[in-house]
Order: sequence, then structure tokens, then C-alpha cells
Amino acid sequence: MIVLQRHRGPFIQTEYFFPNNQQLHGLIKGIRQREILKIWHAPVRLEQLPEIVSETPNPTTVIDLRQSLDQILRRIHPRTRTYIRGASKFGARLRIASDEQARIDLMALHERLVLAKDYRAQPGSWARFGSIRAFTDAFTAYLDGVPLCAHLIIRDDESGTATYGPAGSARSTGESANLIGQINKYLHWNEIAHYKAAGFKIYDFDGIDPGATPPSLVRFKLEFGGDFTTMYHYILAGPIAKAGIQVNERARTLLRRVGFEPLPRTF
Repeated sequence: MIVLQRHRGPFIQTEYFFPNNQQLHGLIKGIRQREILKIWHAPVRLEQLPEIVSETPNPTTVIDLRQSLDQILRRIHPRTRTYIRGASKFGARLRIASDEQARIDLMALHERLVLAKDYRAQPGSWARFGSIRAFTDAFTAYLDGVPLCAHLIIRDDESGTATYGPAGSARSTGESANLIGQINKYLHWNEIAHYKAAGFKIYDFDGIDPGATPPSLVRFKLEFGGDFTTMYHYILAGPIAKAGIQVNERARTLLRRVGFEPLPRTF
């Protein structure tokens, strides 16, 4: 389990990534009056509790890394298998890196993608992951030295889970889009092999909600043949902290009614 703690004015905000069932219920029992808990990737849905401020289901698909690579490959859609094998034929022209430069290139590709796709996220929005840098790996794929696509993987050594996080790719159309898609699939396959070799149990594609995820991205993830599951994200709060959140939400609603867009939430 990954744990981050910081102060937000009179409140303490603690974030937990990948708690198991026992840890999750222990966190709820130990919540303090002025504490806000943000829980990511909880494996079970909580019963209705007064501490719950919000609950967000996260349907996803995961690959069991305890299988052999041959077993994993056989479950992958034939089209994706063809792309992976085709990308491997680039030989020395195709390089996968996970060093500091790979991290820098990932950030540049991600921010370029955000601007190109007009996502609601703003450039630099993935910078929050800097606070858990020690628990992330950056993988970038280069063809002839040019960075084409990149992934940030959030990993929890304790649970053996590697979760797909922010990503980026070069802007492309036509044939170049097909090429980047091919290399992007090969990059995922490289990560799957990497974490399997490192003894991890799960590779999580983190999100396939058809209502929120673009259909092409849902299809892309499903073609890797993982198992369906639902993880849950929660915001929990002690009594004083929950009252503060409710006051904040009422103030935001009033600002919108008079034509002002409130600042982004800080919890």
C-alpha cells in the first residue's frame, strides 16, 4: 500500500493506493475528526458508512501475471498479437527506455496529447504523480531515436500490482497513427513482460468504463484479453472534515449560480 499525507489548512489529507480489504477497513476505523482520506484502487465496495463523501466505481481489465507469457499471449486478440510481433521486427530501430530521459519525454508527450485531444485535464495535470515518484516507472518507446509513445506505471510492490497511469503519444494521422498504435501495443507487452519477470501478480489497465472512456481506447485495452473487475475510489472524512467539505461544496454551487467558475478542488 502506498501512503501520502499532507496538511490542507486545518485538515489532514491522506491518500492510500492499493489497500487490501483488511487495510481498507482498518483505515475507516482509525479515521480522525479532521482527516480526509482519498483511497485509490480499493478492491471491494464499502457498505454505506457516514464517513463516505464520494464513491467512484472504476471498471477495469487486469492481466494475471502468474500465468506464463505464452498463456498471456494466447488470450490477446489476434490483431494485437500481429501488431506486437510486427513491432518486434524493427529490431535495433525500436528502443524501450525507462530512465530519467524517458520520464521527461513522457511528460512532454502527455501534455502534447492533452492539448491535441482537448481533454478536460490541463497541461501539467499529471504532475501530482511526482509526489509518488518513488512508486512509478516511466516507459517510453523510441523509433529511430524519436519518442512516439510513453506510459507511467504506478506500482505497489506489496500487492504486486502495476497500474497503467498517465500516457502520451505523438500527434499523428493516417499511416503514422497506425504505426504509433502498433508500437503502443508493443510497449504494453514490454511492460507486461517486465513486471512478470519482477514477480508482480497483476497488470491493471485502469479503466474501461464505456460511458467515460473513448470507445477506441476501450477496444484497445480489451484486446489484451484481461479479466474484468471493478476497483473503487473513495473520499472519506471524519465528522469535522466532512462538515468542511460540505461547506466548500455549497460555496462552489453559489459561485456557479452567480456566474463564477470556482477554483479546482484541493481535496
